[in-house]
Amino acid sequence: FLLTSTAIAENTPDDDRFHVRLGYTYGSSETEMQLNPKGFPAGLMINTVDTLGMDPKATTPRLDFYWRYHPTHRLELTAFRIRRTGTKTLEEEIDWGGETYPVGATVESTLNTGIFRVGYAWSFYRSEKTELGIGGGLYVMDIEAGIAGETLNSPRADVQSTITAPLPVASFYLGYNITDRWLIDYRSDFFALKVDQYEGTFTDNNLNISYRFTQRWSIGGGININRLNVTAKDDEKKLRLNNDVRGLNLFVGYKF
Repeated sequence: FLLTSTAIAENTPDDDRFHVRLGYTYGSSETEMQLNPKGFPAGLMINTVDTLGMDPKATTPRLDFYWRYHPTHRLELTAFRIRRTGTKTLEEEIDWGGETYPVGATVESTLNTGIFRVGYAWSFYRSEKTELGIGGGLYVMDIEAGIAGETLNSPRADVQSTITAPLPVASFYLGYNITDRWLIDYRSDFFALKVDQYEGTFTDNNLNISYRFTQRWSIGGGININRLNVTAKDDEKKLRLNNDVRGLNLFVGYKF
């Protein structure tokens, strides 16, 4: 995630107590989704690109922050949101939220996914060159999905679904100082659970390389692969979402 370097002579564990990384992710997203009223049989999953005409590009600002309150313990925070929309004349009939949108209907669709992660991490091995750690936390996912357009039953129907899913995750991270100024780090967050109204799997993998051009400032980039398969239900509906996001991260880091 965010690795402190002890290789630069002036560095001590205390001088990176706070580390913030502000960046932008340029990527692509492949999503299938389904919304059914309670008691309805499951329909086909809807592909947001092929069926709804959504732009597969997924670009978003991203914030990563940690507070190292002890040389081997820290609290972490991550936040970002991906917004996507689409408009298309349907080439196949689709069912969404109890409404049927026929062939030839022009529909507008939205899919907004917000991620807010808070967590704790423990570095069980930390040397001048290497840091290894594990941790855990909570991903709060805010998902908004909707389709609007002409249906078989009305001139226009706008069916939206919003869920907020608090999902516990486990984490692993590795950092390595290639030189005094070049650093590489890898992080993986994951869960697989079935609890209350939520079930599914999630992985978020990040591999980054950064260059520290001053004692405090750094720049870098890397690869992010994020996969979410989740089913959320309440007394009225059930939403299924399969979402894969792959992208390139560019960021600026500052520690103090």
